[in-house]
Amino acid sequence: DTLHVIGDIHEKKGAQQLADRVSRTWAAFARTGTCDWPAYDLANRTTMVFGDECRTVDDPDGAVRPLWEKVATSERS
Repeated sequence: DTLHVIGDIHEKKGAQQLADRVSRTWAAFARTGTCDWPAYDLANRTTMVFGDECRTVDDPDGAVRPLWEKVATSERS
């Protein structure tokens, strides 16, 4: 919740409400170790996308992950 750092020029409508939701979500996770969406696993890769409309998405980076896997593999070589 550091919106003041980016300055007024970058502030968007609803930014504070989103920052508040993200902060509450992290705090709840820190307290309980759980969240309100399915746990991440390699089969589904369910991820919460925070934005104007917060929603879960299965494997949101599925199209680019193989590229990162190639980079990681080449760095280990």
